[in-house]
This record gives sequence, structure tokens and C-alpha cells, in this order.
Amino acid sequence: MKWTHLDLIVTTNSHVLEGTYQRLGKEFVTAVKKAPLKIHTWKEPTEATNCQVLVSVPTEFSVFDFHTALRKVLPYQKKTEHLRINTTTLPLSVEETALTAVGTLVEQHRYQIPLYGKKQSTIEKPSKLSFELSTSLAKEQAKKYLSKGVALGKAMNLARYLSDLPGNELMPKHYLSRIKSLAKGWKLKVKTYTVAELQKLGAGAFLAVVRADLSRGATIAKLTYRPKKTKTKGKIALVGKGLCYDTGGYNIKTGDYMYGMHRDMGGSGVALSLMGLIAEFNLPFEVDCYLAIAENLISPTAFRPNDVVNAMNGLSIEVVNTDAEGRMVLSDTLALASREKPDLLIDFATLTGSAIRSIGTSRLAVFPREKKLEGPVDAASDACGENIWRFPMGAEYEDALKSDVADLRQISSNNYCDHIYAATFLSHFVEKGVAYVHVDLSSDTHKGGLGLSPHDVTSSGVRFGHALIEKYFNL
Repeated sequence: MKWTHLDLIVTTNSHVLEGTYQRLGKEFVTAVKKAPLKIHTWKEPTEATNCQVLVSVPTEFSVFDFHTALRKVLPYQKKTEHLRINTTTLPLSVEETALTAVGTLVEQHRYQIPLYGKKQSTIEKPSKLSFELSTSLAKEQAKKYLSKGVALGKAMNLARYLSDLPGNELMPKHYLSRIKSLAKGWKLKVKTYTVAELQKLGAGAFLAVVRADLSRGATIAKLTYRPKKTKTKGKIALVGKGLCYDTGGYNIKTGDYMYGMHRDMGGSGVALSLMGLIAEFNLPFEVDCYLAIAENLISPTAFRPNDVVNAMNGLSIEVVNTDAEGRMVLSDTLALASREKPDLLIDFATLTGSAIRSIGTSRLAVFPREKKLEGPVDAASDACGENIWRFPMGAEYEDALKSDVADLRQISSNNYCDHIYAATFLSHFVEKGVAYVHVDLSSDTHKGGLGLSPHDVTSSGVRFGHALIEKYFNL
């Protein structure tokens, strides 16, 4: 049996990670040197012995830095069968972070990208994994934190898997089938709004985008969760952008920008995975999740610039660019979600290249509409280790969305800060009195992994969304 050991220990002045690995060689040395760590001891591996390394993180550390260090010193392999974790000398407040992080990271390392054809023969199934815990926490409490981490890792893997599926494997009809299957396993109710029903509801913005989809498979799917035998502490709505493929429409993307657009449904994957977490943890809230499932295609029936359409809440929209389809499908979905007057509404979307141009792919672009949300948003980021940049919306950005012929322009006439204009636009479709956070998933993909995510497709937003719920409701 091969063993991979990880000890999480603390000394007087620093948090120490001590790892034992099987023959990792120079690649591991390089990874450690690039991490924000100090190497104390290094024992070169041989065929007869494991390699050992002792590294430390400063006492004052951010969770993101801790996660990054953990990711780089634990190059976990699918063949690993046993993981030993020792947190006995860590402060109690750090043990929770450490155990949750290890569970999340280990589960993500077990992820398998979908493969096809002869490639399928190279799929490596993960072996059964057991944990050995040495902790100063009560056994059940330690197990709870580790299990929480594993659940978070599984949710991230689900969001990642959906994003990795090729576009012809996740067309709206395929996606809806998967959603129903997942909801059944989570014991959630599912309602789907057909094109005909959306027409009756006056969802002209959503329907404009899907006019080119002759299969008429587009839908808004609503998943409903109600806690079991638990008094509810509030009402939450989650919204996800589910563009299974985005060509840009008549404002067609060039080839280099169109490649990868099967992942434009990443926001819905985050919202859906978060919904599964909520059900697994039996959180004390009434939660409704709305997924805008569609494709932005090209045909003689496709919507065009200068079209004017009416959204579900009665606002008219002047179309400027058909490649800004995300805010079109989200506008009606947000209007539908906010009608139920949730205490908190969060939407997730791979919405704008502007967010990436502003802050790169290492942070989420987050837009809290109400000032009371700023504290919970920042606290959630600090707690979960998913870094964010908090942007404004509304106020001085409203003038750029004025139209001569409609209530709103779809996008601004300038390209300076489209991510802010997009958030400002969307805020018009969330009813007053509803606390609203828009999350532009700028860190949806990051080369080489990010924080606690060891994959290029990071699944950013899953842990942040969960942490935001905890912080906003003081769980």
C-alpha cells in the first residue's frame, strides 16, 4: 500500500506544514519554491525512501495564502489510499480551516475531466481513500469539518464537470435532463418555464436571445429547497447564467474568442452546485434557484442590434450588441426571482470580458447593491479564501444606459467599464427591498489553478456563495 502523509502542525512563531510524499522529484521542489513558503528541511527522495519537506506559513496569514500553500505542497495523486492529518498543535480556530481545506483539496484532486473515444481508456479511477485524524477537536467536530470540506470539493467538481462538457453534450435539452436528475437526488422540486410559458409571462428579453434556437429547448429552470425539520431563518434566491454556447449572435465572436464558449454556462453550474450543498447541509432557509438555460446562436430569426424588446417587469430594452446576451437572459430571470421577495438574491455569471480586463482572473468581481452587504461580502471572501474585488453599481453609471427610444440601453455607448454598466443594468430588474449581489465570475478559469482549486477551471463562486450566506445570516 502506498501512503501519502500530511501533518499540519504549529510552532510558536509560525504555522507549519510537514509533508511526506512518494518520489516527487524536482517538480515538487520547484512548486514549493514558487509558493509563499519558507523551506526548513528537504530530504531528497530515493527509490527506497519517501521525500520529506518541512515548510512554514507566517503566523499572520490570509486564508487564500494558506490555501495556495496547501495546494502547492500537496501534489495529491489519485492512487493515494490513505491520508494522515495531524492538527493537534494548531490553534482551534485554525484547525477548522485546515481540516475543511484538506477535505476540499483532496476531493478536487479526485476529479476526472470527461474524455471521449480512445482517450477513455486513459481514465484513471481514484482509489478508495481513508483519513487518519490526530486532532485536539472532538472527534465528531473534526469529522464534521473534514466532511464539510469534502462536500465543498464535490460541489466544485460538479460545477467544473458541467463546464468541461463539450457544447454538443450540454445543449439546453441535455442540461435540463441533468438538472432534473441532480434535483431528484437532492430531493428538490423542479419547475421548468417553457418558451410558451415565458411568452405569457412577457419575458421578452430572454426570448429575444433564444429566437435563433429552432429546437426551442431554452428554459428557465427553478429548483426549490425547503429545510427538513428546521425552523427557517430567511429566504434566498440564487440565479445562474446558463448559456450552453455563445457565438455572439449577429455581433459574432472571432474564432479565438468563440473557442471555449461552451463554458459560458459556468454561472448556472455554480448556482446549481451551491443548491446541492444547501440541500446536503440542510441549511435553515427557503431557497429557490433559477437557471437561465439557453444558447446564443445565429439564424434568420436571431435578434439584432437596434431591436427593442420588453422585459418581464415592464421595462423596454434597446438592443445594442447581441454578444451582450447574458444580461438579456438574466434580466427576466432576476425579475422572476425577485418577485418572491427573498431576503438575499445572488446571481452568478460569466458575464463580461471587461471584468477580466479590470482585475485579471485571480479574483471574483462582486457587486453588492445595498451598502449593508459590503461587510458580509468582504467577510465571506476572507473566510473562504476566494479573493474578490468589490465594485460599485448604479448612481453615476445610470446616464450611460439611457436610450432615446426605450427605458434602457442594453449596454453603454462606451467600453470603459462594461462590467459596472452590466451590473447597473441588471439591478433594474431586481425589485426594491431585495438585498442583491451580482457576481461576475472573472476567475472562472485561471491557468495552473487558484487558491484551493488545483485545476484551470476553478469553480470559483461555489465556496464564496456558501460563505456569503453564512456571513449575511450570521450562521
